[in-house]
Amino acid sequence: MKYSKLCLILLFTSFSFLMIASYTTHIQIYPPDPFYLFFSLPIYYWIGILILIVAILIRIIVDIEITKTDTFIDIAILGLTTFYYSITTFVYPTIRYVDTYYLYWYLLNPVISAGTINIPVNYSPMYYTIFNASTIFFAYIFQFNLSPSIVANSFPILVISTGSIITYILCMKYSGRYALIGGLFFILFNWDACHLAPQHYSYILSFLILFLIVILLIKKKKEKIIYFIPLLILLVVITLSHLLASIILLYFFVSIFIIFIICELLFGRLKYLLNPIKDYCNQKKIILLPTFFLFIAFITYMIFIGIYYFQKLATFSNVVFSSFFEYHQINLVHRAVLHTIPSSLYMDVYYIRISVLFSYLILSVIFSLIIIYIYLKQPSAIKKISYVIFMIIALFVLFSFGGILLATGNATYGYERSYPLSLIFFGVLASVIFSLNNSLNKVISVLKKIIVIFIVILIILLPIINMDRIHIISFQNLKIKPINLELII
Repeated sequence: MKYSKLCLILLFTSFSFLMIASYTTHIQIYPPDPFYLFFSLPIYYWIGILILIVAILIRIIVDIEITKTDTFIDIAILGLTTFYYSITTFVYPTIRYVDTYYLYWYLLNPVISAGTINIPVNYSPMYYTIFNASTIFFAYIFQFNLSPSIVANSFPILVISTGSIITYILCMKYSGRYALIGGLFFILFNWDACHLAPQHYSYILSFLILFLIVILLIKKKKEKIIYFIPLLILLVVITLSHLLASIILLYFFVSIFIIFIICELLFGRLKYLLNPIKDYCNQKKIILLPTFFLFIAFITYMIFIGIYYFQKLATFSNVVFSSFFEYHQINLVHRAVLHTIPSSLYMDVYYIRISVLFSYLILSVIFSLIIIYIYLKQPSAIKKISYVIFMIIALFVLFSFGGILLATGNATYGYERSYPLSLIFFGVLASVIFSLNNSLNKVISVLKKIIVIFIVILIILLPIINMDRIHIISFQNLKIKPINLELII
């Protein structure tokens, strides 16, 4: 109980320092330096970060029995970490993303007289064609007369907090004691700076859909209907919100279904290894129904919006499949930026993010291999093994989506859309590793130390890893000045 009170005091103190840092720091300029935010944050921010790290270490290292108070502390830690993740929300008074400006323009255009705002719109209004549900959602938010800057800058908090809480809940299904590890991994490894746009709104829907799929697989038959109805509703909404998200989910559903069939065919030869997943394989029809429903919704919507998008999808699919038969060499190339921007600095941030990505890949493989090895050696050491095996399968199915694009030389767009989804299952595996007894294998103790080190380092690097990579070149590229949309709305 004393540790719980200490954690609450530390969290309150850390939050206080974050508020002081936010109140005393207002960044009005956008210099071409990806490290500018990191070095501009005041000492109050870093004191708050240090206190947060201490609270996290107490929570995951001190061996205490989990209570409702500890669950509240975990959620508070995830919420506070999300606030630190989104520090730009509090220190940047203006909107930072080009997509957000375009979105406002499309939403406000019907009610603003011509010539009031001078924003160059040079592409088709997709917000009225393929992003209908997203546009309706954003337009509904604006009806509450909220500041556009606050809505735009706070949207990452909604996205990241939703994903971290869902990861935390799924981790609780295995180990409530170390569920915090999974939620933190989701936040800290997510270097994709979310903003007010359909692709990031679709993240929220995708997180909920994946959560419902997992729940459907572990719930009893009589309880499944309760979750099917919201699942089908979400599948329709995400189809109307962002087409690529629908494609990723279709790929995920089909892949899981095929894997279940393959496992059933191999039960005779690999019975001991595949037995843990047998219960889930017997429920493959649960995957088939939402797959069929999403496919019908997707095709219907494609027909509705016109032949242009059919042709675009067919062209891209043809490029991907054709690339399988061509040789591709993966190179690290300097991103094209304006001559006034030091591209070498951007490459430094790029290498940091690539290091985080490779760490994610290496840890994913190591976590999976260690879990399977320990299960084969001592089955009783891994509780709920069927649940854990499904998490491993789901993680690598989503990773392979990006792997296919990368291997075929088409990683420019699409890979980062599946990455945040895979972090949910990555976080669950991290919590499983942390819940294992050190006596099972010497590697487990080392992995736990590595997990703690990663949490500490990534929290410190948050202002760099999640530095907005879009806004720095956006306004120079568009040659327009930020406008005060608050005066318009």
